[in-house]
Amino acid sequence: QLVPLMWFSIVGMTLAGLMRRVGWQSVRLAPRLLKGRTPRMIKMKFLPLAALHRVLQQRLTAEKATWAVEEVLFTATMAETVTNFMPAMLDPQMDTIARQIEKVYSGPGKHQKIVYEKSTPTHFQFRIDDCVFVRAMDELGVRNISHRMCDADRHFWKNVVRGTGIQFTKEDPTIARGGSCCQIRFTADR
Repeated sequence: QLVPLMWFSIVGMTLAGLMRRVGWQSVRLAPRLLKGRTPRMIKMKFLPLAALHRVLQQRLTAEKATWAVEEVLFTATMAETVTNFMPAMLDPQMDTIARQIEKVYSGPGKHQKIVYEKSTPTHFQFRIDDCVFVRAMDELGVRNISHRMCDADRHFWKNVVRGTGIQFTKEDPTIARGGSCCQIRFTADR
């Protein structure tokens, strides 16, 4: 990826310098881990991202700093989604997708409020009424970039189901974009 290489030329610091500054900002942001309703373990996932955002804002325009951190979030979300949903990627059928989503949301995603609305051989639909990840990013001061997680979901699932006869829809506005919920739907042609 070109993003990390561009940072060093844009921000004018070495990798060691960037890491040192991100570490220091993480320490400064650490008290936020103890505040709010989001579990600390979830906020800890986003703490380095919030710290990176602060470091880059000191060196770049707000737009460039936000763009760079959004790209990091998108890439990290894609990597974690691949890990969590590998079984559904290997066999993208409606029942496989539904089972894996239910498994992930009862495990790593258990701190979210999920409502399963419909599950048939041709339709799987659920709603997220409280996104713990958006809440964590809000409590760390970087909610403005949380929409990139939704973008990563759309990109991931549309690629997984491409050519399978299954359609993926994540309606806007999502919670990250100011909506009251995230409505997610898989429908099959067959």
